[in-house]
Amino acid sequence: IKVCTIARISDEIVKTYQKGKPPADDITKNVIMYQAIHNRGVSFSSLGRLARKQGFAAQMVKTVSLLKTEGIDCARFSEFLTTDEAKAQTPALYKKMSDIAALYTEYDQMLSSKYTDKLDMTMLAASLAVKHGYFRSRNVFVDGFNSFSGSQLQLMKAIAERSGNSCFAFVCDKNDQRDIFRTVLAEVDRISPDGIPQAFSDNSRNMSGDLIRTSELLWNSDRSDSGDISGLRVIKADDIYSEMEFIAAEIKRLVNGEGLRYNQIAVLSTDTAAYRTPAESAFSKYEIPMFCDIPESIINAPLTNLILSLLRAADEPTAENILSYIRNSFLRVTVTSDDENSEKFDRPLYVSEIDDFDNFLMRWNITGEKLDKEFSAEGMGEHDGKLAERAEKVRKLAVVPLLELRGRIINAKKDGQCTAAWLSKEICRFLFDEAGIEHSVLGAEKSASTLWELLVQIFEAINSGIGDNKMSPAEYYTLFRDICSQTDLALPPQLADSVILGDTNRTRADGIKVVFIAGASYGKFPDESGSFGLFSEYEAELLSESQLRLSMKQEEKYSFSRYQAYRAMTLATDRLYFTHPLTSASGGVHTSSEVITDLLGRFEKLTEE
Repeated sequence: IKVCTIARISDEIVKTYQKGKPPADDITKNVIMYQAIHNRGVSFSSLGRLARKQGFAAQMVKTVSLLKTEGIDCARFSEFLTTDEAKAQTPALYKKMSDIAALYTEYDQMLSSKYTDKLDMTMLAASLAVKHGYFRSRNVFVDGFNSFSGSQLQLMKAIAERSGNSCFAFVCDKNDQRDIFRTVLAEVDRISPDGIPQAFSDNSRNMSGDLIRTSELLWNSDRSDSGDISGLRVIKADDIYSEMEFIAAEIKRLVNGEGLRYNQIAVLSTDTAAYRTPAESAFSKYEIPMFCDIPESIINAPLTNLILSLLRAADEPTAENILSYIRNSFLRVTVTSDDENSEKFDRPLYVSEIDDFDNFLMRWNITGEKLDKEFSAEGMGEHDGKLAERAEKVRKLAVVPLLELRGRIINAKKDGQCTAAWLSKEICRFLFDEAGIEHSVLGAEKSASTLWELLVQIFEAINSGIGDNKMSPAEYYTLFRDICSQTDLALPPQLADSVILGDTNRTRADGIKVVFIAGASYGKFPDESGSFGLFSEYEAELLSESQLRLSMKQEEKYSFSRYQAYRAMTLATDRLYFTHPLTSASGGVHTSSEVITDLLGRFEKLTEE
């Protein structure tokens, strides 16, 4: 038995029947897109100003990914622009599409010269599977999907039509009249014209009667319930922090008073960015272990900032940039022991040493151009003289190696050797030889090693993707920063027994007995928002009526958002809590979700606490 993702089975099919180039990961795609934008910078008619802003390359990669997942390659996109349907769009939208098509084509040419796109792999795999009979005599089970992209759908059709036996499992009910499962049933119809057979509805998860009734009555226009509903509670709070304070206290009560384990409890929200800090604060207060099932950008991680501050200081060695670099907790300097062995070893700079260096710069107004000269105590009083000696020690340990790196970069630029590949290798060499990165990462938490591996991937992607291109330190910094700002890191749970803090749309787990839906406010839960790359939601909605379908239609989005909410609410087996704040973090007024309003109207004994 083989268990794999769609991406993995696609890779396997392609490798079986066709030799090809290595697949490009998301980091490599961002690097290639950055170069494509650089090549076309002055040629845009609509996106010129936006193209110069931070994060544009990542947004363009998302746009291309959106098009490819819907089975729209650059040729088809360019062809669409010649149709009357495309020309009938607003002038602004047509110009934007023209710029995107031109950049899409150039990016695709640059990428395909060295790599294959994993998004193309699924479409190619579907074609190869049909041509060579890959699924013939195989039994295939597809589970865990409730919607498919255009390219994935092609592979699913190949499975349904060409395999020995195929079984697709969906969470839906074809007899349900509430329109919750509309989009899922549409996916079933796209795969199989015969539709779905009678649903398997056995209560294998042993959901409590209260939660079964809740799932059946929600959004059911003609039903109500006068029975006890103690497994369902609705809580309102003054703000997010009060909301999380209640949730933390209730979790502690459930664990200490009712014998639940922390890993049987999940806290889900549609706005995880807003709830992460309040959750961490409240859970820390109540000593509740927490696993945050939310990928986090690496841009603000101290290890990432070591590299970014190094790049900035090497480009502009101002006092501010130098101080930002030497204050980083991952920086290590090489010192010699005072004993008779005089052994060399790496250590971090002490806080007192950094403070002495900072105080000396401020005391004597030392600016960037003076940092390459020795700090002399000549003519100073005893106090200032000793401060100068201590500051000079820090300058020699941390600043001089940095200035020497800057000197090498300047010479390489003069000789025409300052390429992306040269900078990548020189910076990595410096991090190992002068900044002690190996010792600092090995001595930190395991998450630091995982992050370092991701940062190495960025260096490698720049080196292999655009290594021959001339690049200044400032341009390298901008590229590295932009990639880091769009790169997320998801860490596995650090403890076996911990509460899950997750997203209502993506978090799924087994063995969950209690779920808190936090932030159940109107417009937030269900969540109808979407991401369409460089297209606005309005533009994606306009295009959804054309052959260039990038978004569900409005009624489809409404049904799908309800379906996602339904899945979150049926994750628990024993108890379900809805909590919502009356005010947002910015002071705005919130009202309760339509879900809460609906449930309060259906269950006579359910009240808002």
